[in-house]
Amino acid sequence: MAMGGAFTAVADNLPALLYNPANFTMYGDQRTTRLSVFLNPIGLAMALHEPEKLHGSEKFRTQELASMLELFVHGLAFGNRSFQIAALLGEEAPHATLSSRQNFLDASDYSQNQYSLLAGRALFAERVAIGASVGVYYQETANGREWGAGWSYGVTLLSGNDIRVGVSYWSFPDNMTEYLIQSERLVHEAINLGIAYKTPFGMLLAFDVRNLGEESRRPVREVHVGIEQRFLPWLALRGGYFYDRILQCKLLSAGVGLIDQNLWRHARTQLQEPDWSVQYGVRLEKQDTKDAYYHALTFLVRL
Repeated sequence: MAMGGAFTAVADNLPALLYNPANFTMYGDQRTTRLSVFLNPIGLAMALHEPEKLHGSEKFRTQELASMLELFVHGLAFGNRSFQIAALLGEEAPHATLSSRQNFLDASDYSQNQYSLLAGRALFAERVAIGASVGVYYQETANGREWGAGWSYGVTLLSGNDIRVGVSYWSFPDNMTEYLIQSERLVHEAINLGIAYKTPFGMLLAFDVRNLGEESRRPVREVHVGIEQRFLPWLALRGGYFYDRILQCKLLSAGVGLIDQNLWRHARTQLQEPDWSVQYGVRLEKQDTKDAYYHALTFLVRL
């Protein structure tokens, strides 16, 4: 979010699955096969406190228990350097009802507007990575809760350790073709191209061209630009920009990452990419008549 969504060629752990499954990576030392689990105890506490906000019932039925499990176990990863299998469970979807919550910790509408991804990634000859994912998507409609399945695939070319070129393709359910267009700017059955460059002095430059070859009747092809400057393991500053051709407005973003948790880990358990304890992002949507702000704040402790 803070880098303007320019993430098609950027390596990361679970967040990479939202843009290009070929960029998924975990540990820097990948000589052994490992299983990693991502837990969200706060999400589970929210659901236990008010279970009726999940599916409208205070009883712990099968669907309430399934949603609680998704809130608690948010992700899984298994693999080594050559292959990775990952699951992202219960990621909240961009829906208007989610932004209208009155309380800070509230699970209202969560089960009606979320999706899960199961992805695989393989690395060939140290220079080519391919990945694919299948997703199950839920949304609330006038007829109630609906679901559908979609898929994606991606390819990333690595030129040394400095330049990455990524290509991804996304397909969403027929009844949810605009599911991620609002937040991630991903269009149904369109190709996305990204380039990322790491400079020797800790700067990451990312450039995306979204929706290449897309023949939609409305103009959705967009250029996204992002930048991140790291200052040792303590601080990262980010910025981004893109122009929304649907709403005809500019979107500027900025953010910060604090304290890379790799700092106190043994070399064998360090992640390949920084593992920030606190991250904040803000996006400014500049329209003709008004400005809108969107914020995101995350806290992470990884054991």
